Amino acid sequence: MERRPPGPAAAAQRYGFEAALSGRGHTLADVGARHEPATDLRARADRLREHGADLVTSASTATDLALFHRQARQAGRGPG
Repeated sequence: MERRPPGPAAAAQRYGFEAALSGRGHTLADVGARHEPATDLRARADRLREHGADLVTSASTATDLALFHRQARQAGRGPG
């Protein structure tokens, strides 16, 4: 079964990530949709670093979040 990126609900202007974050003083850095399961998320972590991101939200699976966390930590990024 093919896994697809989250649907339009995550991007909805009124109820999506951006609406929730901006109401708390954060700015959304959307690095684009992707398919799951992922095998390499280093480029995504690099793009977030370029945006100066210090908070990450996601609708990914636990497996992909663990992969992102591991690869970001290996690149010297992650929770301090």
